[in-house]
Amino acid sequence: WKGKLPDKWIFEAGKNNSLAEAIAAASNSNARKWLLQNPVKASWEVATDTLLKQYEDMILMNEPVKRRHVTLVNILAIVLRVVAIGLALFVSYHEIKILRRTWRMLDAWIPG
Repeated sequence: WKGKLPDKWIFEAGKNNSLAEAIAAASNSNARKWLLQNPVKASWEVATDTLLKQYEDMILMNEPVKRRHVTLVNILAIVLRVVAIGLALFVSYHEIKILRRTWRMLDAWIPG
């Protein structure tokens, strides 16, 4: 509420007599005149509009972070796929070598 109400009307927590001074300042006749000249909009509609604006601002502020996150996830997915394919090729190559060696051994062992 700072900036929307006079500073004398706002109390500071922990400061002695701050609440009493704020109540006294907000309840004198000048306060009524100030409120008539500067009506305070405090409704659920204003509160929800303000909150919605804050949410939209935060969503816009978070867009670069989301883009970096998506880019990082995509890069890691590609790296994981390359590693998986490389591992599969490595294992397949060595399995084929073992199968060839076994086939040669069986071929030499079985007459015919």
